[in-house]
Amino acid sequence: MATSLLTVELTDDNGDRRITWRTGDAGEPLDANLLDELIATLGTLREQTPPPVVPGDPAPNVPPEAKLDPQWWIGPETFVGGAMLKIRHPGFGWLAFAIPLENLRKLQTGIATLVDWAENRAAGESRN
Repeated sequence: MATSLLTVELTDDNGDRRITWRTGDAGEPLDANLLDELIATLGTLREQTPPPVVPGDPAPNVPPEAKLDPQWWIGPETFVGGAMLKIRHPGFGWLAFAIPLENLRKLQTGIATLVDWAENRAAGESRN
């Protein structure tokens, strides 16, 4: 017999969205590990549910909800012959991306362009 670990309800009251939850043991508070499991399970479910997340570049005029200066790690990734890039999101934990060599080169070019831009901007500000 299945054991209820967590029950979650998403409600909408005239545009005011709320989430309520109950843990399997009413006396236990919501624990971070259980919440991490829920987030991972929902992510997997979303990945399998049509329509897919819109492919392509993000809209240029829509500001993302960016996290400032996240911790990151990069290393070799032999399966795709490129790199494993991991970026730590404060709400979702470590997000991992296997980047094949061709896209790794594009990323390198894009980062080099942005480094040049940022250095030129910083040099201009230091003169003022």
